[in-house]
Amino acid sequence: MLSRLFQLPLVALIVISLLGCCMEIDISLPSFPSIMTFFGSTEAQVQSTLSLNFLAFCLSGLLYGPLSEALGRRGLMLFGATCFLIGAVGCVFSFSIYQLMFWRFIQGLGASSTVVMGFAMVSDRYHGEVAVHYIGKINAYVTIFMAAAPILGSAIINYFTWRANFSFVAMIALISWFFLIWQLPETKTEKQPLKVSTLFKDYWTVSTHGPFLIYASMPNMLVTAYLTFVGSASFYYINTCKLTYFQFAMQQGLIVLLFSLTSFYAEKVINRIGSRKAVHLGMMCCAISIVLFTYFAFQYPDSPRLITFAMCWLAVGCAFPMSVIFAQSLEILPNLKGVCSSFIMSTRLFISSGAVALTGLSFDGSMRPVVLVIDGAIILGLCMYFIIERKMLPKDSLVNAA
Repeated sequence: MLSRLFQLPLVALIVISLLGCCMEIDISLPSFPSIMTFFGSTEAQVQSTLSLNFLAFCLSGLLYGPLSEALGRRGLMLFGATCFLIGAVGCVFSFSIYQLMFWRFIQGLGASSTVVMGFAMVSDRYHGEVAVHYIGKINAYVTIFMAAAPILGSAIINYFTWRANFSFVAMIALISWFFLIWQLPETKTEKQPLKVSTLFKDYWTVSTHGPFLIYASMPNMLVTAYLTFVGSASFYYINTCKLTYFQFAMQQGLIVLLFSLTSFYAEKVINRIGSRKAVHLGMMCCAISIVLFTYFAFQYPDSPRLITFAMCWLAVGCAFPMSVIFAQSLEILPNLKGVCSSFIMSTRLFISSGAVALTGLSFDGSMRPVVLVIDGAIILGLCMYFIIERKMLPKDSLVNAA
């Protein structure tokens, strides 16, 4: 009776389950310099806690999707939520940088299940325009909390130690775990037999399907650009530019907030001007961002406000491709949605982990090494967009995603 009275819609459950996974990055950013000082480590070692988290995400994410086709979504999502909770608690009680790396790795193993399975469950339950609508709403609501995360993280680290940031994530993970245990439904009604040969065959199909690879990789490049910036942002703003925790939070929060607002109103813009024009507008903003970011990083290296201004263009530009192209990519191989979702999320974080590790090794206190990696990612995304626009879409129509 109580369960029926307080039954949450599937989309609400997905949003709750994504909160901890999405906030763990941004809420921990302000504590990176403190972690480096506490453990006597280097910038590269602290950034490794992020890249290892991404690496674990991509490795486990490759399995969750295919396994869910045979075992169902619910059980694996609960397993991942448990791993994420254990990893979050482990981070709180870490007493060396290597222990922190290990538990961040465990967190990544769990976080991937929520992201992979969450969007696959939405795709199971809804299709076409409705799926795009809910995926956009999920991105919007989640990024609102992401926008608040660096501000909250800065407030926490200002009054407490870096462990308090991870404690907050652990509490969110615990709440999410209870809700999923209590109310998460099973959306995979038609299960397929689990065979290793089938698993390899499915991934071979996905990884060799040209149109899917282009559609999946284009928004992934934009995410890689943003996460590359995130990996070095706290060291640049706090250590190099000597900003306070609150000032850093304002800079980082503004970037995420703009992405949130754009995602929130993306559906209205898409309905007004069409999917193709909306994605075109987004990619134009991304192109402007790399021009501004490159110029400011080399000509005004000690001006954090200009760097933030350039990143704001990327934040606005990402919103439309993330909503439209991502939803389209899951419809290309409709019988392999779980595998496709796993492949997309895993390759996204695999590429991002490599980009973050690269900038960690080359970081010199300025944004110059970072901008080169970001530029490369966005340029690749633009190239893929032109392929989609010129070769994969009919000249007089669009694969209707909104």
